[in-house]
Amino acid sequence: MAGLALLIRSAWRSAVQIGRSLSVLGWTVLALAAALVLLLATCAQQSAEEANRVRREAESRAVALDRARKADTTASNDRLFDIQVNLNREKERTDAVSRLPDAPSSPVQRRLYCVWLRDQGTRDADLPADCRSDGRGQAAR
Repeated sequence: MAGLALLIRSAWRSAVQIGRSLSVLGWTVLALAAALVLLLATCAQQSAEEANRVRREAESRAVALDRARKADTTASNDRLFDIQVNLNREKERTDAVSRLPDAPSSPVQRRLYCVWLRDQGTRDADLPADCRSDGRGQAAR
């Protein structure tokens, strides 16, 4: 402990002697060096803050892109499902039309075929003439 006190005291005396021996130019250089150190420390801190900000922005962009990819995958799966459903409905419609007999059928059978076609989602314009609605939304008889 006593050795540490002697070391501090001798360092203080050396610093005081150096301070007394400096001229105005020396003090000016010392002040400029201290200002330069403070400036560099401030710039380093701002640079570190900027780097952290850029890193956070990059992470948020990565998260947003990941969410967008998941949404794109979900949307493409939904589109694929819709395409499959539409193809199945088109096949059912085609099969229903091909099941219609070529010979004239009874009015009850025609109404039944019309109901089948409507249940499968056939547009009114694609229905046979006997099945189309009149202007009031009523099926023609």
